[in-house]
Amino acid sequence: MKRLSSEKTIKLTIYSLLIVVGLFPLLSFIPLVFLLLFIVRFNEGEFIIKDIMSRKELILLTISMIASSIVSELWYISIFFTILFIMKMVFIILVGRYIKEKDMNEVIIIILGLGFIVSIIGLIQFITGIGGMPDSWIDQGTYTINFRVFSTFYNPNILSAFLNLVIITGFTVTIYLENNRLKIYSYATVAIALTSLLLTYSRGGWISLCIALGIASLYEKSYIKYTFIVVMALVCFDYFTEAGRLSANKLLTDSSISYRLEVWKASVKIIKENILLGIGKGTSWYEIHTYSDKITWYVSHAHNLYLQILVEGGVIGLGAYVYLSRLIWKKIKLEAFNNTSNRNIISTISFIFFVSLLIYGIVDAVPLLEQIDVFIWLLVGINLGNKAPHMNMKSAEV
Repeated sequence: MKRLSSEKTIKLTIYSLLIVVGLFPLLSFIPLVFLLLFIVRFNEGEFIIKDIMSRKELILLTISMIASSIVSELWYISIFFTILFIMKMVFIILVGRYIKEKDMNEVIIIILGLGFIVSIIGLIQFITGIGGMPDSWIDQGTYTINFRVFSTFYNPNILSAFLNLVIITGFTVTIYLENNRLKIYSYATVAIALTSLLLTYSRGGWISLCIALGIASLYEKSYIKYTFIVVMALVCFDYFTEAGRLSANKLLTDSSISYRLEVWKASVKIIKENILLGIGKGTSWYEIHTYSDKITWYVSHAHNLYLQILVEGGVIGLGAYVYLSRLIWKKIKLEAFNNTSNRNIISTISFIFFVSLLIYGIVDAVPLLEQIDVFIWLLVGINLGNKAPHMNMKSAEV
């Protein structure tokens, strides 16, 4: 009975973490603390250590982060973020151990449910204007946009990445699952999530979703109609609202583009000076603006996924990330676009979502931000699974 109790408790805590991160990001440490306590309570520590030690891809990435922290001027900050990453590794291991084939529908329902609630909150924000909008979110000299929806994610670009996951999940459910109630639930969620996505005015989110769905269409023709629907929704919305977010002419005069170029230049300077190990995880916000004559205030990140990794981890850190990513892709590609099991459906969702993030990463470092990366690690944990043998139900009842 103890084993069954630990499975249920830790699984519910994982679900709670997802919900809290989606709705109350600042409180996400609470279920995370409980998760760590339950690891101790159910004597999972030995298993987790053995599993981590058996995964050289995670070990290499951790070692690279520790090495970067040692040479970092802000080593105490870098060590802190490295510890956070180790906690995410524990999360990956627990997901692989406890989220099983029979639980995939629950994962899908949670993602869709969160997407529905977050989208509704976003629409209420848009209607009421609650929370306001920083001037830096839009070039008022180029666009006449009064409000960009950010919901519970504090930033419209991060919200758009999450809504992309929700929309991709909804579309995939309607293609592969036979459950009519879940399909209706998916259609309703996609409709509200797509509306909220439009109101983020996030070009990176818009374009990355369209391209990812287009690539998915190469593997499964059913995605073609969904790609068309999303593209038409974006184009029509941009045209009839006269927002101009898809206008090439306005793109050339958009100050956010020149700002990004300046951030990228500063990032390249940092990389040249710290080519091997970078400046340490979690420290780019403090350093980037010091390498620019035009940027006078702190920059949250490099606004490019690949530059961000190089800035903080150097070529060694990038190599470790690439090695981990290759293993994940190898597993996902074997199972994606194959409806033989619910796990394969999660692999399909992961494939399309990760493609969207890689595309999005050209203009933003969204995949590395705390509000979204827990969902990334959830999918990583499910797809990598657990190398160590699981207890069977007979032994669990002892």
